[in-house]
Amino acid sequence: MNHTADYLKGIIENNAQPDALNWLEDTREKLQEKVSALYIGFSSSSRYFQKTPLNLSSAEAEKADALCPGFQPGGWDLLQTVRVYILLEYPFADAEEQCAVFTKLFDSADIHEQVSLYSSLPLLPYQEVMVPQAREGLRTNITTVFDAIALQNPFPAQYFREEAWNQMVLKAVFMQRPLYKIYGADERTNAQLATMLTLFAHERWAAGRKVMPELWRFVGPFIDESNFADIEKVIAEGDGLEVEAAYLACETSNYQKAVQIRKEIDQNNVGSADERWQQIGEQFYLQHS
Repeated sequence: MNHTADYLKGIIENNAQPDALNWLEDTREKLQEKVSALYIGFSSSSRYFQKTPLNLSSAEAEKADALCPGFQPGGWDLLQTVRVYILLEYPFADAEEQCAVFTKLFDSADIHEQVSLYSSLPLLPYQEVMVPQAREGLRTNITTVFDAIALQNPFPAQYFREEAWNQMVLKAVFMQRPLYKIYGADERTNAQLATMLTLFAHERWAAGRKVMPELWRFVGPFIDESNFADIEKVIAEGDGLEVEAAYLACETSNYQKAVQIRKEIDQNNVGSADERWQQIGEQFYLQHS
């Protein structure tokens, strides 16, 4: 029994019309017999289901995370959910068949279909073999496709090696995506990434441009004498969000000068660090979207 497929089916049943549900059940039965039903069902599902945003209850959101830590379908739409459900109901014989099927689907996928395919990665029976496809997907400049891999998706945190993870975060910064939606951000940050991001900040500053405040989240644990001047610069010259981000970055540092700053601001902290990074990200995104 696929509990995640059952979970998605419950959501679909709460949001779809009876005739659409009848078509989906008929498709599900055919999936057990031949792969052609998967290709037909995946592409033709748009005839029966709309891109209506899901309105998940807190209980449904919690259940998603219980089924797969980091799985956050709250930002999905109904058609996307149906397509992922169809993928999960197909009985892949092995990793080789799964790769072959996905290659064929990607070859003809439109943007929304690509989003659905990448959204399904952390739920598939054979996940690790999909790393090359996920890395290929990050080469896109289509925001929705990039977001389907990088944001609210636990797949990169679980399977990307450091080099791939760092490139993903750097591109998310370059594209100014909401970094607080990157699952595993604090657990996967590393010294090399901190160096890459501070160099990126220097390039932006040299060009007379700002950097997004959330960038400093990934630098915080690696603040040292080589980059503390950058933190001081942000505190001295940044706007409100940038200064708040620099202070917050100091809270994860053991560098003595950062610790001193932390002591000065501890009494003003409200909320967890994760909540405060989200607030910074949300405010920045609202100002620049």
